[in-house]
Amino acid sequence: HQSQSQPQHQSQSQPQHQSQKQQAQVQNHQVTQTQTSSKESVSSVSNQENTFSFSTGNYDGVKQKLSTFASEVGQTEYISELQNHMDLLKSNKVSNSDEDVQKIITILINVIKTWPVDKLFPVIDLIRLTVCHSSFRKGFVGTDILKLIIEKSYNEKNVCLMTLRCYANILHFESLSFIQNTIHELIRLIHHIINESAHIKNNNPLSLSTATTLQNIAYRQSQLKVLSNEDCDICISTSLQLLSLTDNNDAQCRALMAISYFVKSSDGNIHSNSKQKWIKIRCAIESLKEQSLDQTKTDIISQLLKDIESKQS
Repeated sequence: HQSQSQPQHQSQSQPQHQSQKQQAQVQNHQVTQTQTSSKESVSSVSNQENTFSFSTGNYDGVKQKLSTFASEVGQTEYISELQNHMDLLKSNKVSNSDEDVQKIITILINVIKTWPVDKLFPVIDLIRLTVCHSSFRKGFVGTDILKLIIEKSYNEKNVCLMTLRCYANILHFESLSFIQNTIHELIRLIHHIINESAHIKNNNPLSLSTATTLQNIAYRQSQLKVLSNEDCDICISTSLQLLSLTDNNDAQCRALMAISYFVKSSDGNIHSNSKQKWIKIRCAIESLKEQSLDQTKTDIISQLLKDIESKQS
């Protein structure tokens, strides 16, 4: 199972006012221990700006896995509707009617609640593709579907991976206020992933998805401040930890960009009168300069240190 991370301007369904920077080179990463053949690629970050998404996939592979798991679970009554929905996603002909949207959302919620957690990753992969359409993102408002997938993510690594990508995609299009009811839970999930370092070491897809979600959160926070100081601190500390846990270049760049956006959006300090917090962040970033870095990370770090210095002055 592979997944593509795209910069903000790439997806056909993305708003026209978003980033116009050119697409960089594509690098493939394979999701470990998944059987779905959904295929995506990961764009490099020579121009690391704004938000990124995971908005493409192998629709036929997801359909096949849904059908297989439904048979194994013994719940096939919804499969025809979900497969038809997948066909509409693939052809970009998704219905915008409230009735059709709510019907699919109701089915998805029921499946999430009733299927074993180890069978859910193609369902949440389907949600990942679905949230790229505004009618469904709006349809999720007032439901507990996002809360449900976060709860399931603690028990299954591949479900966690897809949940992060769902949120990365939502934040590619929407502000933090859109997910305000679950943003605290999302940050706690990311914190859990980083603390359970065995989950993320040598797992490029998970590290990239974590870093992308952090960058998207940070960018949206820089646009409209929604997060508490505590949640901002958690995001910064997890981004710093992620830098030491992964050697994936894209993930490291996005973790650095997440820190950069949080620094720029902070009101003079990361936490009220917390001078030591600045010192800790600066030391951690400066220590990276001792490593062998490519030009992209060197540029990000140089600008980040300038921003921290301006906050301290």
